[in-house]
Amino acid sequence: MFLSRRTLTALSVTAMAIGTMIELPAMAQAETKPIFADYNGACGAGYRVVDWIEIGPGNAYLTWDSSTGKNCVVTVRHTPAVVPVEMSAWIEGAGNPNVDHGYYTTYAGPRFVNGRGTCISFGGSVEGKYAEKRNVHCG
Repeated sequence: MFLSRRTLTALSVTAMAIGTMIELPAMAQAETKPIFADYNGACGAGYRVVDWIEIGPGNAYLTWDSSTGKNCVVTVRHTPAVVPVEMSAWIEGAGNPNVDHGYYTTYAGPRFVNGRGTCISFGGSVEGKYAEKRNVHCG
């Protein structure tokens, strides 16, 4: 059986198109994976992640609840520790710092401040690694 060049070209284009359609969802899924995947919801219902900081083995998440006007911070390990490790989560708004520091297996915090009419500073630490952001999300 012989196929014309035109038929082979059409089959080739169709195969490439089908292959592309099969691969696109996988690529789109990888690109849309939430960067806040480790956030554990510790701040409570109504809080959504508005910023984050990578801290080696974990992340500090800044969240906001528009109905209460409060910001919250929690530092979450990527992988829970078997033995508690030193961790912290801190947040400051309008000169009012709120800090949680101790030994935890999974997360430090949550800590809250009023976020209306002020700039927020927040940060955290996990096993001696520390990161912070100053004067962000002014509102």
